[in-house]
Order: sequence, then C-alpha cells, then structure tokens
Amino acid sequence: MVRAMRNLAILALAFLCNPALAQPQPRIVLDVAVLPAPGYKPAPGILPGRLAVGADGTHYVILNEVTEASEARVELIAMTSTGSEKVRTVLPLDLPIGPRGFAVASMGVIATRSGDTAVFVSGVKSTLFRLGTDGRIKKQTAISPPSAASTRYDPDGYYELRHYVPTADNAAVLAGGFGSGPYAWWLGKFSLDGVRLWQAGPGRGFPESVNAIGVRADGSWIVILEETQGEKFTLECFLDRYAADGRRLARARLAGIGCYTAAVLRDGSVVMNYTDSKPPRRELIFYDDSGKVKGRAAWPFDGTNWIIADGDGFAAIVTEKPDPYNARNVVRADASGSLRWKSPVGDVTEIARTPDGQIAALIWSEDGTRARLARYADP
Repeated sequence: MVRAMRNLAILALAFLCNPALAQPQPRIVLDVAVLPAPGYKPAPGILPGRLAVGADGTHYVILNEVTEASEARVELIAMTSTGSEKVRTVLPLDLPIGPRGFAVASMGVIATRSGDTAVFVSGVKSTLFRLGTDGRIKKQTAISPPSAASTRYDPDGYYELRHYVPTADNAAVLAGGFGSGPYAWWLGKFSLDGVRLWQAGPGRGFPESVNAIGVRADGSWIVILEETQGEKFTLECFLDRYAADGRRLARARLAGIGCYTAAVLRDGSVVMNYTDSKPPRRELIFYDDSGKVKGRAAWPFDGTNWIIADGDGFAAIVTEKPDPYNARNVVRADASGSLRWKSPVGDVTEIARTPDGQIAALIWSEDGTRARLARYADP
C-alpha cells in the first residue's frame, strides 16, 4: 500500500514537473483515410504544403503517387468538412519519375479567396496550376527561375518552398528558397494565372530560407528568414517587413540561435530557439513586428517540426524525444506559449487551421503507404 502510494506520488510529481506530459488531449472530430488511386501508393513529402483548408471548410490534399512499375501521378483531392470526397484531379506533369513518384523538390496547394485552388509544383520544371471549384484545370503556367542571373549562376536551380499563402486580392505568395542545394532565400507573389507580380531575393546562398511569413491589416508582409553574412557566410536571422507591392520597408536582426522553426502570429512572431546553455534548452522567443523581443517562454519539447498561427496563439508539430521515428504530436498553445492540449502520437507531417478554429492534420502510417486526415477540437 505504501509503495503504491509512493508510486502515485512520483507519477503526480512527474506530471507537475513536465507540462508536456500533463496536457489534456483534444477531441478528434474527424479521422478518415486519404486513399491514393487504385494500384498506386503515396510518397510522403519532406517539405510542407500538401494540406490546405478553404474558407468553406473543404480540405485539399496533394498526393504524389507511384506504382510498383514506376508509373507516377500527382492528384489533388478535395474533401468536405465531414471527410467525404468531392473531386479528384490528376495534374499533368512533365517531370522525371523515380522510385518515390515524380521527382518534385517542393509541392504546395493554396485554397484561394475566390474558391479556386492553386497548386505549385517545383522540380526540373516549375508549374503553377489554377483549378476551379469543380476540380478542372483552368490554367497551367510554367514558372521560370527568379532571374536570368540566377539561371547563369545555378542552371540546375529550382524552387525549394515552405510557404503557400493566399492573398486578399486572390493571388498567392510563395516563399522558401531557390537553388540546387545550396539554396538562397526567395519569396514572390503570383496571380493565379502565373503572372509574377513581385519578388524578393534570391539571397546570398547556402543554407538560406524564408522560415515564416504573414500579412498585416495594411497589406504589408512580415518575413522571418535566414541569410548568410560576411566573408565567412555566417548564417543569421532577420525579420523583414515588405510593402504590399514587395518593397522592403525595414529589417531587424533577431536574437537567439537559429530561426528555422518560426511563425508570424496575429500579434508579432514566435521563434523556437536553442539556448547556448549546458545542456542546451529549448525556448520560445516572441518578437514584435519591429524585431524587438517581447518575451520568452520555456518550451518542453525536444523538437519542433512546424508552427502555424492559430487565433491569438499558435499550433505546432512537436517531438518529445530526440529523433523519434514517426512519433510526433500536435499541440495548441496560447500567445504566451502555455500549452492547451496535445494530440495522440503519430507521423504528423502537415497541420492547418480550419475556418471554425479547429486544427486539421495529415498523418501517415508507419510504413508511409497510407495517409489519414484528422481534425482536432478543444476538449
């Protein structure tokens, strides 16, 4: 009896000391399979962009699929808010085929304000597709490199993108990097018909990236990026502000060590930072739009794969142990970094906020051959 009470006390103390363990789980309001075409299996992507949610609650998922005979296709699947399949569209791609489907460097779907959908695919060739609400392709546009100079400098370069953002004027802002590994940071705005409206970058070189981007009420853009500096090409973090027409308005160097995992929030931004203490700790640094530190908060997770704005706070894909294989959780946190809930563990690769304030997630099976679409609500 005494031993049992002591064990309970130790367990309770562990929960008190580890806020990551003590969080309630969200309600799972949707959990459905996302099926590839018959005879195909999906190839999970490395970079984000394969999940989006429209203003009407429609979920859009892109699957890069392949058969045992190395036939490949990329499908855009639209699903209702209840998980029923609405339409499927096979994208006509002219790209090399490998053991994991089409050889794409990055691929993302944008649910636009008009109800149309845009899909950007980058590889040896880059293409922007515009699709109507019925899933039919309205326009297919080849997207050239950022400039003639970038082509001369890196003739094998391609877009390595991390962000696909719809705009209020029914266009899309794309952001990440350009190059052939090394990559230089880059972002640009395109109409849905593939017209390049403005762009910034490419930067100076490896291993740069645009890590977070968000728009403000006046139409300006807050961008968190990594750029190399000096003769030794030291990688440093910056918060840039761009006007609605793409002109850079301001730049501030950010404190901390690295900014690869970050998000532009409703008010300011957040960066997951590794401290230089021994042993290293993880913390969140909050910035205002001028790049000044607003606050810091301890962060109990070993790894953070992705952060998105979520109301006044944020949601994230996290891991609790070093280098876990497909053992990730979705967490929701408030504007100060305090955790609200933590989802069950799974191989979560994408999250997106829904119009009604829930969190949609794309989750893969252990062998990577099946995908599920889940949606989480507050307990």
